Amino acid sequence: IPQVSYASTAPELSDNTRYDFFSRVVPPDTYQAQAMVDIVKAMRWNYVSTVASEGNYGESGVDAFIQKSREDGGVCISQSVKIPREPKPGEFDKVIRRLRENPNARVVIIFANEDDIRRLLQAAKKANQTGHFIWVGSDSWGSKISPVLHQEDMAEGAVTILPKRQSIRGFDRFFISRTLENNRRNIWFAEFWENNFACKLSRHALKKGSGLKKCTNQERIGKDSNYEQEGRLRFVIDAVLFHGPRVAQHAQGALSKGRWAFAPGWTPINGTLLLKHIRLLNFAGIAGNPVLFNENGDAPGRYEIYQYRDRNRTAASEQCTGQVGGRQIPTIHPSPVPPCLFTPSRRTGGKEGEPFGLPVPSPSFKLDWRLPLGRQSLVSSLCLGSMATLFVVVTFIRYNDHAHRPGDGPQISATFCWTGIFMCYYGTTFHHDFCP
Repeated sequence: IPQVSYASTAPELSDNTRYDFFSRVVPPDTYQAQAMVDIVKAMRWNYVSTVASEGNYGESGVDAFIQKSREDGGVCISQSVKIPREPKPGEFDKVIRRLRENPNARVVIIFANEDDIRRLLQAAKKANQTGHFIWVGSDSWGSKISPVLHQEDMAEGAVTILPKRQSIRGFDRFFISRTLENNRRNIWFAEFWENNFACKLSRHALKKGSGLKKCTNQERIGKDSNYEQEGRLRFVIDAVLFHGPRVAQHAQGALSKGRWAFAPGWTPINGTLLLKHIRLLNFAGIAGNPVLFNENGDAPGRYEIYQYRDRNRTAASEQCTGQVGGRQIPTIHPSPVPPCLFTPSRRTGGKEGEPFGLPVPSPSFKLDWRLPLGRQSLVSSLCLGSMATLFVVVTFIRYNDHAHRPGDGPQISATFCWTGIFMCYYGTTFHHDFCP
């Protein structure tokens, strides 16, 4: 049975060999990882750390970011920190200490849930790191205020992304007009009414001291309660449209020569053929955007970029650009580039109006012996060189009298051979340019 999801973004669902009947109208997390890599490169931030909440969303998102950054080149990962599912006291202080180990890696890529983001910012504030870190958050942060409430100074300048959302015209008017009298067909509406207005429809359900009142049926959505259109509404409607008359007409038109209906003229077809026609559909969604799938059942990725700014001590989310999925360059003004391990090339990001994804010159790479990568390379080179030389020495001694050993003087041959091998490894190791 073909499935069309409006909210599932796990990268694993793109595996067409395991989830061949699954499609979605929202982009997978791998797309937002690519968008975040594009942002980092456009801002010329080439030395970053990553933080992920334990679980599929956080770990898969960071893995996708690291993979995309390696494929594109020009971005170095300093630290990859994971927040446990049930963090112990002081766990977030430990995360901040790890992020501070290298002061040059100020940019932090975050794939975490709201609570982890809030507690991470609290720990950074506690460590007096206001203004030090540059946060780049995924859609779990997006334009939400809750993670930065009462700690707006810590989120100053944070860059976040969200799948492109559009308000559905006419829906607000329709939903606000719903009442208990005109919406009896929805069996969950009564429960929504009680939760929305903090009241009870039945007097018998009221308990002393609960603070709840009896519903009067005169309450109105948006007037007596807060109302804001859910950002994913258009995805829900688009997903429904795929299983509506559009796909029915497309499938039945091919199989029944244009004859289709939902009852009795509906000709049963197997799921494989229905999936084929769903994947072939391409139409304008409820918000006017094209709705279509690729061979893995994924929809195109379109993202909006937001930047948090503290205005009069009140968190404000400012939209900075239209979309990333359309491969448009973000219009965020670059901040000073922090020192990093990569030598900046002439062009590590795009220019205004240029699309993302253009090839960029590969930056030169230098090792820093003070960093783990530099020390590991140094020790590895010396150890491997010594082991290889020792192997040659043992082989030379073992076959000292072999007829094919070159040279008339065994001592002279051994001296030149061993000394030459040692010089090859040790000389090339210390010849590398290490950053001061």
